[in-house]
Amino acid sequence: MAVAAVAVLLAAGCGDEPRTSGDDPTTTVSPTAEIPTATPTTLPDPGELTGVPERGVEAGCWLLDGYLLLGGDETLLASGQELRVTGHIARDVLTTCQQGTPFQVETVEPVQ
Repeated sequence: MAVAAVAVLLAAGCGDEPRTSGDDPTTTVSPTAEIPTATPTTLPDPGELTGVPERGVEAGCWLLDGYLLLGGDETLLASGQELRVTGHIARDVLTTCQQGTPFQVETVEPVQ
């Protein structure tokens, strides 16, 4: 019986009738109103980064100037020395590193 009562309550809120919004009964909200979507930010692709990579919050994650380095020689990345890293922003990549803009590394070399 409790299941039937819950089903009736849920079904009551599913109609296509406009709903009032807030305390003003003259304001209605259309059930088909469009929800605004976020516009992705387009970052310029630096092509080359220079500096000392830092460890990220997750194991195996390396950051340089706010970019998450994907690939590259981890021995060099962990060396603590200033490096020149070339590559490009990887725009459609998901990672588990939780920080930085993904940057696909093509080359890593020490700065001399």
